[in-house]
Amino acid sequence: MKNLVYIVLVLFFTISCVNKNKTVTPNKSTENEKIKDNKDNDVFKVYLDVKALEDDKFQLFYKDTSPDAKYDVKKRIEVKIKGSNDYQTVLFELPQNILPYMFRIDLGEAGYETPIDINFVKIEMNSKQILIDQTTINRFLSKNIYLETENGLTFQRKKVSGNYDPFLTSTTFLIKKIELEL
Repeated sequence: MKNLVYIVLVLFFTISCVNKNKTVTPNKSTENEKIKDNKDNDVFKVYLDVKALEDDKFQLFYKDTSPDAKYDVKKRIEVKIKGSNDYQTVLFELPQNILPYMFRIDLGEAGYETPIDINFVKIEMNSKQILIDQTTINRFLSKNIYLETENGLTFQRKKVSGNYDPFLTSTTFLIKKIELEL
């Protein structure tokens, strides 16, 4: 009788332990709904609030494998803009789940040697954002030789030795801020 009690207890504990370790598979449709709901959260977005007088094309190049990598046309987002006297917001959306090491914003390719006013740049991912306004733009984005700053807000595009490629590049300070805050 004593042996029978031991056998029953051992079986009871064995069965209860097996049930505790059993994993429950979530409902696939609920899981897919969560993915759809969060899809927009995993997208790195750059908003550029800009005034450009001519129709042109702006581009955002990004490095996602290494800060030492070269910018690649395969990792580029292009946005056509309409010339206007009013500010317009240009949106660059990177592929889902990409957090770039660095990025650069090309401010036109049509060769216009005209000013561009940048009101703000906003970076957003996972419902968090970094706002770069006129007072901080020079700290977070550096201009190249094809741009001259007139007042922190206006960037004059120009040709140098017959070449034209005006762009702003993320600084190491901005990259660190993105790393910590997004």
